[in-house]
Amino acid sequence: MEEKNVRFSSFRTFFFIAVVCIICALILSLLAETLKEPQKNAKELYRSKQLLLAAHLLDYEGHLIVDGIPTLEKAKNHEILELFETRILTRLTNDQGKLFTFKEVGIDEVTYLADNAKLGYAHLPYKLIYIVKENS
Repeated sequence: MEEKNVRFSSFRTFFFIAVVCIICALILSLLAETLKEPQKNAKELYRSKQLLLAAHLLDYEGHLIVDGIPTLEKAKNHEILELFETRILTRLTNDQGKLFTFKEVGIDEVTYLADNAKLGYAHLPYKLIYIVKENS
């Protein structure tokens, strides 16, 4: 009679562990799917901030720089993204230094950036370059 209780207890323990694992896996997969878009937005914001810092359009404290002078208030995320979209142009250049748009060479910009981000652009026939437009 005691052996049946031990087997029953082992089965209940195994069943409990299996249920907990399934619930945890479900929660993790739901969280990962839910956080995909905010993570993508955060990466884009980080990339934009870094390029604006390099172009001296944003200082390290997060203030926009207008005519060489930082603004009083810190830039909001949407302002940073808007400034990036209006002032930074992505272009391609060849070995001779001639500039091209992505449309001129028939390359999809999003695919080009995603496919070559890890390995870099220096080994490609068309290299990535960022152009900073003048403040208007």
